[in-house]
Amino acid sequence: MLPLYHSPEEFLTKNNCSLNSNPELPQQVSGIIEKVRQEGDAALKFFTQKFDEITLETLRVPREAMEAARNTLPLKTKQLFLAAIENVRSYHQKQRPESWLDKPEDGGQLGMRFNPINRVGVYIPGGKAAYPSTVIMTIVPAQIAGVDRLVLVTPPTREGSVNSYVFIKSLSGKLKEGDVIVSDQGGNLTWTIQAWEVKKDQELFSAFGNSPMGYALPAAIGAAFARPEKDIYCIDGDGGFQLNIQELQTVVHHNLSIKMFVLNNHAYGIIKQFQEAYFGGRYEGTIPATGYSMPDFIKVSQAYGIPTETITNHEELPEKLDKILAMKGPVLIDVLLDESQKLIPKLVAVKSEDVQRYISKPIEDM
Repeated sequence: MLPLYHSPEEFLTKNNCSLNSNPELPQQVSGIIEKVRQEGDAALKFFTQKFDEITLETLRVPREAMEAARNTLPLKTKQLFLAAIENVRSYHQKQRPESWLDKPEDGGQLGMRFNPINRVGVYIPGGKAAYPSTVIMTIVPAQIAGVDRLVLVTPPTREGSVNSYVFIKSLSGKLKEGDVIVSDQGGNLTWTIQAWEVKKDQELFSAFGNSPMGYALPAAIGAAFARPEKDIYCIDGDGGFQLNIQELQTVVHHNLSIKMFVLNNHAYGIIKQFQEAYFGGRYEGTIPATGYSMPDFIKVSQAYGIPTETITNHEELPEKLDKILAMKGPVLIDVLLDESQKLIPKLVAVKSEDVQRYISKPIEDM
């Protein structure tokens, strides 16, 4: 049975959440909830613009758009989804409790009746990221229970952006056995380690815990000299790539077969996420408005004579990857991420009661 909370304060208290990091949080949450109650969809559009910086004309995804997305799935993927749905459905059908009623001879009644709730809202995290398991494991049980109305909600993303997890998963699926992959640091390293599926004889390199910005490009150059017969794939961020961007001349000079993917979220993304968690979203020195900027990587690469490609959305992702992987020699690819892209999940520390130190939560609270 799901717990019922009557206020933000009750939720925070029962879940051992500290208010020290933001004592005004309950009032802020209550204000949001009340505005949504009073203004409905208009309030949701307002907060989407405020927090996600995205303007929505409508909240409902048209059925035609859903059908079009469904039609882009490969047949094998559809078959796997249908098989998973059937397995989950069968399991929960066996678990479903049945109502019963006994009428003893003395005229009394004994029984138990199970009634489904009227409506269920299901939150699918990640915007355009692929989370089919979340949908299947929540929607199918609700259908089996007989819930009358199911509503799926998911965060919006800007048109013309790529989710980092979707990109890494897609690239991983395209590469062949024996390829060499070099990832840099911070967000792009985390996304790679989380979503990559290593195939036979592939080599995945990183400095890992040391995590120096700018590692990936020179490391990929070293890998290209050490494995001249291999295809080398460099995964970097817009911040880290600038630290050794001059080494593009080394790549050109030796005509090294390196595919350089710049995961470009126009920010120091992992620092920005820390600023959101601990400093009220004060993005000092991490976004263009406060001091951080990046060049046009396509123009820079072309100045060195290196072919380029830009990936701006999920629809073009498979075809663009096929084109890039078929190209010979070095290529630089600017992958335009959603600027609000997060590392998920992530532990967040809370302030101690004396507000003198931060205390990390246990790993199960990610």
